[in-house]
Amino acid sequence: MASPQLQHLSTSQAAEVFDEIVNVYVTVYAESQTEEDFANFRARGAAQFQGAGFDLVTVRVDGDLVGFAYGLTLRAGSGWWRGLEPAPEQGFTEETGVRTFALIELAVLPEHRKKGLGRLLVDELLARRDEERATLATDPREADVQKMYERWGWRKAGRVPAASDAPVPHFDLYVLPLR
Repeated sequence: MASPQLQHLSTSQAAEVFDEIVNVYVTVYAESQTEEDFANFRARGAAQFQGAGFDLVTVRVDGDLVGFAYGLTLRAGSGWWRGLEPAPEQGFTEETGVRTFALIELAVLPEHRKKGLGRLLVDELLARRDEERATLATDPREADVQKMYERWGWRKAGRVPAASDAPVPHFDLYVLPLR
């Protein structure tokens, strides 16, 4: 495998590669999601790419996009933690608009997995963040994905109900201290 090339992209640069991002996402989730799910990702991603604190890191091999990770800062009063079970300690769910970075998506093409690219993407994405902590949501049925994040130091905070258009009824939320 050629040396992977990581790149942080600004919002405008991200817009230029948005179709490539969607293509990687569709390939990664082809077996588990529907056309409606892909349309939701496209709409959700287009909005998230404009969000406060947005950051995107891509990885290319031989010039081809093979993976990406992106996220954004949770806004003050965010509903991210709404319905978290078990109930957390007081103050845990309070968002100020600068406290928590949410890792929204991590995707690596199947033929490029198990080579450390996912970890490389997440580490690069989080290395520049000023927030106190990072969070992410996982599908509770994806035990291998959850174990991967736990190996990387993330800890499970609990479970929240998913939005009505989500592919699952609940998400497990994880947290990683950043400083």
